[in-house]
Amino acid sequence: MSDPGDPRDSDDANDSHRAPVDSPDGESRDGAEAPDAVSSDGPTESGEPPDGAPAEPADDRPSRSDDEGGQNERRRWRSLLFLLLLLLVLVGGGIGTFVIEDQGNVMPGIQFPTESPAPTSTPGATGDLSLTADANATLLRAEGVAPGDGGVSRLPLRNDGTAAGELAVVSLTVTSEENGITNAEASADDSPAEGELAESLLVRLSVRYSGGETVRVLGGGGFVPLAGVEARNRTIGSLAAGEEVTVVFEWRLPTETGNEVQSDFAGFDVVFGLAESSGGTPGQ
Repeated sequence: MSDPGDPRDSDDANDSHRAPVDSPDGESRDGAEAPDAVSSDGPTESGEPPDGAPAEPADDRPSRSDDEGGQNERRRWRSLLFLLLLLLVLVGGGIGTFVIEDQGNVMPGIQFPTESPAPTSTPGATGDLSLTADANATLLRAEGVAPGDGGVSRLPLRNDGTAAGELAVVSLTVTSEENGITNAEASADDSPAEGELAESLLVRLSVRYSGGETVRVLGGGGFVPLAGVEARNRTIGSLAAGEEVTVVFEWRLPTETGNEVQSDFAGFDVVFGLAESSGGTPGQ
């Protein structure tokens, strides 16, 4: 078995129950795509509309508080089996804090449920599928991270059901926010309304089987910018009843990263699902 911290693939692993995977460089194995789961006159100077013109409708746009509440609601963890939140705050010369929080912590402006969701369970003709993860695991917490640093986090996924299933990535979501402008950032950032951290942060996501086989979900043989992550379904391979795999997430912040990423926020979440081996849409 290969070292879990070593992202190299196992070239000798070619179990027949794995889904075929391709790689642009021949070294890594990207997960294959799976089927989709899925003109009138204006008002007078007095402010009244001209004679015969209909009154302007009341402004029913949601208030700012409603918008913020909706954004928080959309960020809630809904049946996610795996969630990564990346936060980078760089100060002064580029030294700061990079945090990947576990799902139980609460950060300003972002709300999470206090209870873990129930495990995924999909009834089948020959048994049940149940994809579970350790909800109490802390993915990663690193303090004082500067450009040039990197890290890796791991999370086990298990099929606790009684039937084999096909493991797949159901969805990927990237969030990027400017999160304010620092003095040092102002002179380097020409897009003050857009966050740049997701463009600078390089990531790679893999799934490693107990026999040593590694299937690349993101990144192939190298790393890719978080901002370039594609939101599409990807079949990873078969997962037998009782079998466990390890999700490996790696990140790097290049040494050439500039002040434009100071105070920026970047978030990344990925949903895994398990479908019946005979086909079908992966359950969430």
